[in-house]
Order: sequence, then C-alpha cells, then structure tokens
Amino acid sequence: MWGQLVGVSGVLDLVLPMSRVGRLAKKADVVFNRPYISGVHCTMELRDGSTVWLMDLSTNGVYVNGNVVGRNNAVQIVENDEISFTKPGVKSPGVEPAIFTFHFATGHEPRTPTHRPTPKRPRSPYSTPEPQHAVINSAKKLCVSSTTQRDELISGTEAMQKANQELRQRLVDQGKRENELKERIQTMLVAINDKQSEFEKLSDEHTKLKGHVLQQDHRVQDLVAEVDAFKAQEEVWKTKEAEWAAQKDVHAATAAELATAQRQAQNAQSINKILEDQVNDSTVKITQTTQQVRDLEIENHQLKMQLDALQMKRDQVDEDTRRGVQEQVLVMKARFATAREAFHQMQKAMALLGEQIQVPGVSQDTRNAEEDDEDDGETQCMDVKPKPASLPEASVTAEKSEDEEERDDENFDAEDGTKPFTYPVARSDSDVDGSNEKEEEDEAHPEPKFLSPDETHVMDITTDSPREAAAPPVFVEPKKRWLQLNTMDDSHNDSETGLFDETQISQDMNDE
Repeated sequence: MWGQLVGVSGVLDLVLPMSRVGRLAKKADVVFNRPYISGVHCTMELRDGSTVWLMDLSTNGVYVNGNVVGRNNAVQIVENDEISFTKPGVKSPGVEPAIFTFHFATGHEPRTPTHRPTPKRPRSPYSTPEPQHAVINSAKKLCVSSTTQRDELISGTEAMQKANQELRQRLVDQGKRENELKERIQTMLVAINDKQSEFEKLSDEHTKLKGHVLQQDHRVQDLVAEVDAFKAQEEVWKTKEAEWAAQKDVHAATAAELATAQRQAQNAQSINKILEDQVNDSTVKITQTTQQVRDLEIENHQLKMQLDALQMKRDQVDEDTRRGVQEQVLVMKARFATAREAFHQMQKAMALLGEQIQVPGVSQDTRNAEEDDEDDGETQCMDVKPKPASLPEASVTAEKSEDEEERDDENFDAEDGTKPFTYPVARSDSDVDGSNEKEEEDEAHPEPKFLSPDETHVMDITTDSPREAAAPPVFVEPKKRWLQLNTMDDSHNDSETGLFDETQISQDMNDE
C-alpha cells in the first residue's frame, strides 16, 4: 500500500501502482459503491515511486481542490490534496458528498520540494505500548511496601508486556500477510481483467469471422444460382435468336404495310386540318353567342336588382303609411275617450250641482241622458271601474260584454292595427228632440245657482271654453287620456286604473 484516500465515507487503500477507483468490483480495484459513482470513476497512478497522477474517467466529474479535472484529463496529486467525487458545495437529494484527502503511506513520502508535510495522524489501535520504565513506575506506586509482592508485580507486568509485544508482532505479521494477499489478489484481478478483455476481443473476432464465413457461404450460393440462371438465359437466348430470324421476315412485310398506313395517315391529317378549321370557326361563333348571353344575364340581373329596390321602397312606404294610420287611429281613439270621459264628468258634476241646488228636473234629465248613452251601441273607451261608495247616485258605467271586446281585439290583430276608426252611432231624432226641449225649458226657467267657494273653473276639452266644474267630490285629471284596455292584457295598465298616456301609444307604435 502506497497511499490512502481518507474521508467521512471511509478509507480507500491504494495498493496497486495503478489503482482504479469505481463502483463495479469487476472493473475497479478500489470499490466505492455509490449510485452516482461510475463503473471506473478515476485512476490513481504512482510514477517513479514519488509522484501521483489522477486521471478522470467519470461521467459526473472529479474535483481536485474544488477544480474539475475533466474527462480523460490527468492532474498531479500531492499530500493533503482534497479529492471530491461529487461537485463541492452542491447539495442534491439522495447524493451524499464524497470528499477524500490523499495521504502517502509510511515510507512512500516523496522527497521532492513539492511535498507538503503531513499532519500527525491519529494513533492507531496497533500503536506501540508505553515504555517499560513508565509501567514499572506505575507498578511501584501501586505496590505495597513488601519487596516480595513488588517483585511479583514487576515480574507479572514484564510477562504481560512480553505477551503484549508478541501479540502485537503477530498482528503486524498478519497485517503484512493480509497486505501481501491483497496485493496478490489485486494482481490476479488485473490479470483476470486482462484475460477477460482478451477473451472478449477474441469472442468479437470469432463472431466477426463467423459472420464473414456466413457471408462467404451466401455469396457462393448466390454465385451458383447466378451460374444456373446464366445457363438458362443462354438457352433462352438461343431460342430467341431463332424467333428473331422468323420475326425479321415478318418485319419486312410489316414495313410495307406501314408505308401504306403512313400514306393513309397523311390523307387523314389533311382531312383533320379541314375539320379543325371548321371547329375553330364554330368555337368563335359559340364564344360570341356566350358573351351575348352573359351580357343579357347581367342586364337581367341589374333589372331584377332595380325591381327589388323599387319593391323594397314601396314596402317601406306602405309600412310607414300603415304605422302612421295606426298612430292616428290610436291618438283619435285616445282623444275621443278623453273627451267622452270629460263629458261624463261634466254630466255627473251637473247632476250633483242640480241636487245641491234642489233642482230635481235637472237630475232626472241628466239620468235620462246617461241612460240614453248606455243604450248607445258604440264602443266605450273607458275602463270600467267601481265608483266610490260616497257617490252612489252619480256613478255611471259604460258597459260592454267580454265577447264583443274579444271580437274587437281579434279583428284589430287580424288587420295589423289598421282597423278604421268607428264614430259613435247617432242618437234617434226623438231622443235628440227630447233632450233639446228639456234644455230649452231649463234655459227658459233658470233657477238661481249658489256656487260654493270650493267650486273651480275647468276647461271643456270638446269646446275649449271655460265652464264651472262640479263640487270637490268629483276630480278631473286633464293631463291624462282615458282609453278602454283589454282586461286580459296588463302590459299597458297602470295599477288597473285604465290610465293611458299618448306618449306610450307612440312608443308602442315604434316598437312594432
């Protein structure tokens, strides 16, 4: 053993002049079994008995004093150099740092100036025991004063020391023998590895020779097959030669026929040229006709587009006219409903006023007029609602059956809102004459009217003339228009009051 690699993971002894450090026992002399170590990680070579060279053969690299050596590169190693088989300062999971310090074995220290003094190594368990005089002195202290006992103790100590020395000598001999056996084993392993490498080389050569022999056999078989094929081809060639002589005569006859056919072909070509000229003329005419057809199609398409544009404009004008008529009809209905409601309110106010001033005739005439209005067959534009209980004598309702409302709605929907406006049915002459006579009697015999301070002036919507309103219990809302709504549709009904604004009508028309 000429050197050691001392580290935390253990001590690696370098015995052979060229020691291979690695993971695999069959390839490496010094085995360091770690998963991140290559099969042969590096080599440590002792040259001239004093210099040590390290060659990197690993995949992950070898670091000397923190510097990477590089694959297939060699570097000189001296005493106390730090050799790391992993990258220094990098911690990876599952990778244990493998850092060793190189030391020469006793008797192999180099004598060159580059040698660094080795630090004092720790004392081995096989070190030399203490000197004899120290043992004797300690024995003397422990001995009793008796000379006999002291002599016995000294003799026993000397015998023990001799036995210890003999045992140590035996251990040293065994260590030397072990080292010799290790060297012999390493030498045998090197020889075995060399033999294995030679055997592998010979096996490769043998395999190559076998392959070469097989190739030669295949070539021979191919050559034999080619010779047989050549003989068969030669016989076929002779047969073909006889056939060729016969075909030569046939060729002469065919040549004469070919000359005749060529003359016929020339005649056919001249005819084809004439036909091609006629086809070209027909093609030109067809092209001109096709162009005319395309021009006519373009003109037809333009006329269709113009017709479609006119149709769209006409449809748009019809739609605008229809919507305008619908809006006018709805506005007229709303205004008529408002005027009629104002008229009814005025009648109610007049009835109440007549009752307050104690004119029973006026109240009776007013009731008769209201009954006539109820008998009228026109469609009321007022949503029927119950009147307050405080005015039972002044409540007048405009009745209309649900069947008539549904028929009106269906007719209106079927005509897309273009149903013409129906004016109220005129009263009979007798009803008109009776009403006029009563009004003339009232005007001829006016009774005194006493207006209360609570009475106010309102504008008559139908005549745009101011008149006196009824008592405070009757409230008229001039800002709203009243319109009969379909009781089954609550989309435009404001809390079931029948209140409807003209702005809502125009908005609905725009939505449609």
